[in-house]
Amino acid sequence: MLLHSTYTGRQCIKNNDRYGDDREMDKNNRTDFDGIKSGDEDELDISGSLDIIEQMKAALAELERREKELDPEEEKLFMCVQETLLEHGLKYIYDADTQRVIEVMIGEDNMPFRMQINLRDSRLVCRSTFPFRIQCNSLALVALYITEFNAKRELPSIKMDMEKGEVVMEYSYFLKTSIEYDKKRLWFYIDALISPMFDAYQCLHRLAVGKVSKDSKDYYRALLEKSLAVIDGHEEDEQYINYGSSGLKGALEFKD
Repeated sequence: MLLHSTYTGRQCIKNNDRYGDDREMDKNNRTDFDGIKSGDEDELDISGSLDIIEQMKAALAELERREKELDPEEEKLFMCVQETLLEHGLKYIYDADTQRVIEVMIGEDNMPFRMQINLRDSRLVCRSTFPFRIQCNSLALVALYITEFNAKRELPSIKMDMEKGEVVMEYSYFLKTSIEYDKKRLWFYIDALISPMFDAYQCLHRLAVGKVSKDSKDYYRALLEKSLAVIDGHEEDEQYINYGSSGLKGALEFKD
């Protein structure tokens, strides 16, 4: 017991000595740190770092300016686009601060489309947003319709943002020089987006709010039932397996 007690006492003494040294070191370190915090600004020269940050900001601002700025060829092209729109009675907005975008309002009061024409990576991009959003319970139906719509056309294509329920139609083509694009050719490209957009509007709008035409009900129901069976883990008999939808359409027509 005595040995144990003596050992413990010595250990405590040693520990106290060590802790005392540590506390002294902490005190010294804290004093140095407090000295820095207390305001010896001349010892912390950050002016060089601030200069680098300002230079980086200036470089980024210059890149943004160049990205928005049109070169002479692009200016000619955008002027030609504006003249083409005016000749066909279309109103547009052209903001000098966003020089690469022309916004066009087309359609009637009950079908107000917003179309943007912009330059992007040497391409003239025409993009229209449909004036409605898709209800969650209709997303699958609209996705089926869009897939079939795009399969029948090379351009333009319809795209849907599943998360936001927004639908857009987009058409783009590469540019070489503005001289090649006269007003007649430009209108051909712009109208190539407008005409199919109106064609798709009625069907998309009905599907967006859950209204399915009588002719499409059986077809969509059969497709979705097959997909639900897959989700539930049911395997289809080999004799009933079809690739694509043509076999299913044929079976439904035969049934009718």
